[in-house]
This record gives sequence, structure tokens and C-alpha cells, in this order.
Amino acid sequence: MKKVHLYTLSIGLGVLAFSIPLIAYGVNGAFMRYSGDDYCYAAVLSEYGFWEAQRRSYFEVTTYHGNRYSLTLFSHLADLFGPKANGWLPGLALILWVGSLYFVFRKAAQLLNRPIRAIEAMLLAEAVVFLVLHRTPDIAQSLYWRSGMLPYLMPLVFNAILLGAFLSICGQSGRPLLLYGGILFSLAVLGGGFSETGVAFQGGFWTLIVLGSYIFAHRSSWRFRAPLFLSAVIWLGTLVALVLLAFSPVVKARLMDLPSPPNLLALLEMCFRYAAIFTLKTMKQVYENVVILAFFFFFGFYSATHHPLRVTTLRLLPWKLFLVVGSGILLLLCCMAPSAYAESSYPELRALILARFVVVVIMGIAAWVVGEMVGSLSVRLSQPSRFSAMALLFLSILYVYPIFHITEIRTNTPLYQKWARFWDARDQRIRELKQQGFSEIHVMEIDHVIPNVMELSRDAAHWYTNCAEVYYGVRAIYADQPGWDEKVPP
Repeated sequence: MKKVHLYTLSIGLGVLAFSIPLIAYGVNGAFMRYSGDDYCYAAVLSEYGFWEAQRRSYFEVTTYHGNRYSLTLFSHLADLFGPKANGWLPGLALILWVGSLYFVFRKAAQLLNRPIRAIEAMLLAEAVVFLVLHRTPDIAQSLYWRSGMLPYLMPLVFNAILLGAFLSICGQSGRPLLLYGGILFSLAVLGGGFSETGVAFQGGFWTLIVLGSYIFAHRSSWRFRAPLFLSAVIWLGTLVALVLLAFSPVVKARLMDLPSPPNLLALLEMCFRYAAIFTLKTMKQVYENVVILAFFFFFGFYSATHHPLRVTTLRLLPWKLFLVVGSGILLLLCCMAPSAYAESSYPELRALILARFVVVVIMGIAAWVVGEMVGSLSVRLSQPSRFSAMALLFLSILYVYPIFHITEIRTNTPLYQKWARFWDARDQRIRELKQQGFSEIHVMEIDHVIPNVMELSRDAAHWYTNCAEVYYGVRAIYADQPGWDEKVPP
């Protein structure tokens, strides 16, 4: 009873340790308002209304990627609640992401007959999300900026929801497969519509699930054929999403300004090269990689000391590692393919959060598998309690890592807070001057807090400023007044 109590206490401390930096990320995101493309989404919504904005975005050339129909839909849904809704989205996305991963871990453990408690699943979910965000190449654009978060982080959230629903249905008996298949198909189409990189990741992931389901269904009873049917339906929905993205009328106009697509061999060469570049950059983060490997190794080790694997299962270790690494390579290639095909270039940093997720998960699974093997062998060679206590001790020591980096996360919090105050003051000023009958408005020039994403500028002809003019319903806006360096907005 004492060991169980100590283990629960340790896992509870881990949940607390990883939740604090995630809350810090959410607090930073709470200070976000409109930046860059956000103005253009809001402009189209204010000019045409919600439903007409969906149609025009997809069929006509606009100032953003109108073919990304899910991105348009969720951007306009947020715009219905005003600029401050952008401050809710990062925290909401984190809650959905952690919650969906928690559900995935619980359902996967049930199907694999590997018992896992709710608090353990929560720790794993929080750890994965933190380890992805902590070293993602551009956290500001991938999480805080709405027009960067929705196309690249939301595919991870949606696919976690899809996988959780898929596993839940597969674990039930007497299920109406056609009804559930229709729901999963719709979610797959919606989840694939955020971005080209997102649908490529989704396609690669569910291709792996289909192949795995086929292997089980081929040599098993009808109980394992339901996963094949459902995963195939999700894969088909992903294909439909890809077609919708690729054949939007706005795509042809955008491709006119881009280089000609490479042939197949050149495309594969670029995908492998870019995947290798990203992997090498990730491997240079030695400290962070050691934490990832150690955390999942000791978690798997401790699990195996209480539920050791069979000898026949241990013999499959090399094949497991081969499949894990091979799956990771395929998914990395999928993450690189859209940029390589459309622009013959390395992906934008904000898009690499998908690749970062792949690396963290693959490293985590590989470390867990090895940890389970070592833990199972230790049970057969000696008293398991000694090794179990050691694993728990090392696991608890690793909780220092997320706590240690809270200060780093909060480095820019004062800047974000100041920016939000000045942004709100400027927004109020524009609205007041419009009510007073002014059509040409001069407001304070404030700094941009999202790297490489411009704010309203002195140049009234800039397209972000033009979008803001449409959004506010005025003829011209000039962000040319001083005040940003003052401590309190005027």
C-alpha cells in the first residue's frame, strides 16, 4: 500500500510539474489579438458575412489561403467573438490537445491490455505536449498567432481526437459501423482542411493505421475487421480533404507565382534532405533529447516491473524498433512534402511543429519499448521492488525539467501584456474616431510581437493595413503616431 501511495504521489507531482509550464503558455497566449493575416480574415467576414465569406474564400482569390477551408471556418468562428477571442484560442487548443491525448492513451491501453491509470495517462499527455512545444522551432507563430496555430497545431489536435474516437469505437461491441464511419469520415475531411502540411501528416498517419489494421484483419476474426473499415473510411476522408485543398480555384492563381513543381525523384530527394536537416538539428538538442528518452524509458521500465512482458514479446523488440523508426521516417517525409512540392524549399518554421511532434513521439515510443524490455528482464533476474523504486526515483528527478524552464517561457510575458494593452487602446481609438465621422485615421505605431508577422504600418497601401481598413470600415489608417515606448498607453 505504501508503494502504491508513493507512486501515486510521484505521478501527481509530475502532473503538477508539467501543467505549470502549459498554463504559462496559455497565459502568454491570452494577450494575443489580431496580427498579420488575422486582419484579412476579419475583413472578409465583416464585408460579406459568415456563409458568403466561406464561399468567397474558397472560390475567389483573397489575401490568405482560401483553399484551406477549415482554417477559414475556424478563423471566422473566432472572429464572430471579436479580436479578444484570439487570446482564448491558445489555451483552448492546449486543453483540447492534452485532453484528446489523455483519451488516446486510456483507450490504447485498454485495447492492448496494458493497464494505465487516469493520472498516468494525464502525465503522459501533458509531457508529450510540453516536450513538443518546448523546442518547437517557432512557438510564437505555431501557438500564439492564430493564423499560424490553426493550420499547423490544430491538425495534431484533430488527429488526436480522431484517433481517440477510432480506438473507442473499436473497443465497443455491437457498434453501428456505418453511422460511426460517417462521423469519422466527416471529422477526417474537417481535420484535413487546415493546411497542406496538416493533410499530408494526416494521410501518412492513417496510412500506417490502415496497414496495421489490415494485418490484424487478415489473420483475425471480424473483431479486427472493424478497425480496417473505420481506418479506411478516415483515410478516404483525408483523400477528399486533399482533393478539396488542391483543386480550389484560388490554388491555380497562387501557383503562378511559385516555381514549377519538381518531378517525383527530385521531390523525394528534397523530402529526404529536408527530413535529414530537421533530424540533425533536433539531435543537436542533446539535453532535451536525453530528457525525452529518460522520461519514457523509466516510465516503461516501471510499468514492466509490475506487468512484465512475455519472453516471446521480448524477442520482437528489434522488429518493434524497426517499425517505430520506419513510421517516423514516413511521417517526417509527409511533413516535408508540401513545401518541397509547392515551393521547392524547406518548410516554414511554424509548420515544423508537426515534425517536432513526430520526433518526440517516435523517441518516446522507442524509449518506452526499450524500458519495458529492460524492466521485464530485471524482474526475471532479481527482486523487482529494488528496480521499481530506482525507476520511480529517476522519473521524479526528471520533473525538475519543466519547472526549470518556466522562467524561459515567461520571458516575453511582460512584452505580450504591454502589447495587448496598447493594441486594445488603439482598437478603441479607431472605433471612437470612426463614430465621430473620421474616415482617415492616424493611430499609434506599435511593435509586432509575433516574429516575421507585421503589424499595422505607416504605409496605408500595405495589404495588412488595407485589410484593417476594411475590417474597421474606414478609408485609410496610418499607424504613424508615437507612444509605443511610453509606459502607459495614451
